Amino acid sequence: MILGTGTDLVDIRRIEKLIDSSNFIQKIFTENEISNAKLITNTDKRNFFFAKRFSAKESFSKAIGTGFGEVLAFKDIEIFNNDKGAPFIEVSSNVDTYIKELHAIKSYNINLSLTDEYPYAQSFVILSK
Repeated sequence: MILGTGTDLVDIRRIEKLIDSSNFIQKIFTENEISNAKLITNTDKRNFFFAKRFSAKESFSKAIGTGFGEVLAFKDIEIFNNDKGAPFIEVSSNVDTYIKELHAIKSYNINLSLTDEYPYAQSFVILSK
């Protein structure tokens, strides 16, 4: 059963400007995400990395139906890749509890798809039980 869906499209050029001109990375991304990005030596690929993860966080906020604010902060969401490269989302315990209480469920799945084709990055999230 699908509990929510979310999609987002980001212009990578906008993310590049934010990375260059502010503390955007520290505001939006977790320490794990920043550490993983530092392993990417190619600047363009690192920008794609951040753009896709930003898009994924936006998509997730839409899938749970809250946007960012009282319930959800950007750092409540972490984007990882498994050992085969597939992206997945982990959420903070507060967000986990919110989703379970909202839908009166004990468990749920988060499916995430990421893609990029310069100058865009796109993500799609399905929240299901």
